[in-house]
Amino acid sequence: MSRPLDDGRPWIASFALMALLALGAVGDPERWQQLDDDGWKALKEGRYAVAEKLLRTALQESESFGPDNPRRARTLEHLAWLAYRQGKYAKGMEPARQALAIREKAIGAESREVSQSLSTLAILQAAQGQYREAEPLFRRSLEVGEKVLGKEHPDVA
Repeated sequence: MSRPLDDGRPWIASFALMALLALGAVGDPERWQQLDDDGWKALKEGRYAVAEKLLRTALQESESFGPDNPRRARTLEHLAWLAYRQGKYAKGMEPARQALAIREKAIGAESREVSQSLSTLAILQAAQGQYREAEPLFRRSLEVGEKVLGKEHPDVA
């Protein structure tokens, strides 16, 4: 006779969680946050090699949160901006697309984060002279931003 899953032994769930943590299957949000923040700071300071190392490590850390986790999208967005700041616009396209897809799926198509991702992708395309592709992204970013934040919000301006 088989026993039900909940047979009064909560230690099984605790043991499973400890095993996952020990194997690195569950990420450390604080470690990811620190890596991502430090990488973004290094990017803003123009220390691109340091920024790339920190952001790539943050991206690896974010893998344990799942493929559609907003943390992953944030780090991908930062990597896209790193590529932009280095003038490597084509290199920034894929992380920008991934960030947008994750945010649309995880947060919803009408969110501040999606508006930001649309703008990032549009800026990268415009920087490459792909104005026809960039324009609808800029328009959609503006529409979402106005809807979510309001027309008078500084981020919409």
